[in-house]
Amino acid sequence: MVTDILTVMGLDDAIDAARRRAEFMDIQQRQEADRQDRERKEAAELLAEAVRRLAPYGSGTYARMRRSAFGRYRGPGGHRYTEAQRQRCWLLVSRESTHPQTGQWYDSPILLLENATAVQVWLDFQSTEPDQYISSLEPMAVGRDGAFLTLGETNGKGWVDELKDRLARAVVRYERGQ
Repeated sequence: MVTDILTVMGLDDAIDAARRRAEFMDIQQRQEADRQDRERKEAAELLAEAVRRLAPYGSGTYARMRRSAFGRYRGPGGHRYTEAQRQRCWLLVSRESTHPQTGQWYDSPILLLENATAVQVWLDFQSTEPDQYISSLEPMAVGRDGAFLTLGETNGKGWVDELKDRLARAVVRYERGQ
């Protein structure tokens, strides 16, 4: 009987410990979800403010193309394309990288679009005009889960701080007409 009581007490202690661990994990998950929500909101505010500040200055054009049997543009592989979307944009980061689906290397700048989103695009169309970005490939939203602005320069900053820094640099560059 004494052994049964010790076994039950041992199990009760283990159950209590498991409950505490589960509660700790729940709290951690809620805190992480709250942090990510705050980051998304702060990033959205930064992007909207940057569009407002950049609107008076020169901008480029981002054109998203889609395949169409009767499209008037010829693109990769000789396929026909039509314009699906066009927006003003401002260059945040000029870079090259591989597309996550095709694995091919393209110029892949990170752009701030007039709808207050930042995206990484893969330029599979050749543009004849400066500051024109044309792609048939799906852009990747900038953020924690998408295109990441970090180019090894963050010095421990989070992605929102890196975004803020990139937006500030872009505002100054466009103010100076560079």
